[in-house]
Formats: sequence, structure tokens, C-alpha cells
Amino acid sequence: MDNNASHGEINAHAHLRNVAYASFPTNTETEGPTEKELSEMRAWEIKKIKQEHIQSYDHLQKQLEFYSLEKLFKGIIEPKSKFMQDYIMKYELGNPYIRDTEYKDFQLEINRICQCMTLIHREMNRILYEKSWKTTQGLQQFIEDMIAAYNAVHHYVEETYRRHKQELRWLGG
Repeated sequence: MDNNASHGEINAHAHLRNVAYASFPTNTETEGPTEKELSEMRAWEIKKIKQEHIQSYDHLQKQLEFYSLEKLFKGIIEPKSKFMQDYIMKYELGNPYIRDTEYKDFQLEINRICQCMTLIHREMNRILYEKSWKTTQGLQQFIEDMIAAYNAVHHYVEETYRRHKQELRWLGG
């Protein structure tokens, strides 16, 4: 039972347990229920509490919040993250040396892309760990920042990469 349960909820659960024990058939040859009967009663009680919880407004609200997060993740976060990971790998933006030498004119924006990727993963892990499905504002902000940084640099990065690759071909590399 969670720590936020009201006194009434605690009494309701105690009453449910008493009713369950009273209505559950026991071994008549002994004074009380056997270990097996106690185990079955506990399982029955847990099942009843679980059924009540699943039907509660709070549970339904959390489900809606989760489905909203799932839609955001599958529709925006996952595809954008995958695209940016591939982009970072292709142009070697994760390598500090290459970032600082080859792409020095847009170093801050490129750092922002890499930083946002880290923050997106960290924020997603926090949301999942805390089960706070509706707290996605930070996550959405990191995505917007990452896209803005990408839009500011992608032409420069691609052109610099193409030029560098062509220079290597001319040098026989």
C-alpha cells in the first residue's frame, strides 16, 4: 500500500481483508487457517486490490499519460534521435578533435547537438525511472534545441565534410 493512502483507504483495505478472511473457506479441523489457506487468502486479497487499482481514476489517468508519452516517443523522439545519432556518427561530430579542427566555425552549435542528445537520453531515463509520464516539457525543449542547432549547422557540416573528403582524394588518401 502506498504511503499516500488516506486513513479511509487503509480502513477499506483492512475491511476487505477481514471480509476476505471471513468468507474464505478454512480447514474446520484446526483453530485457524493453514499456511496454504493463508497463502491463498493473501493471493486472493492481492488480486482484489489489484482489480480495484486497475479500475481507479488515478490508474486510468496514468495510463493516458503513458500512452501520450509513448506516442511522443515513437512519433518524434525516437526518429529524431536515430537521425541525429546517424548524423553525428557520419560526420564524426562526437569526436572532440575533429569537431574542434574541422568544424571550428560552428563548434558551439555542434557541441549543442551532442549535448542535447545526451540530455534527451538522460531525461527519457529519468521519466521512465520516476514514472512521471506527463513531465515531457524538458524533453521537448531538448529536442527543439537540438533541431535548431542542426538547422544552423547542417549545410556547413556537410559542405566541410565534402570538401575535406575531396581534398583527401586529391592527396591520394
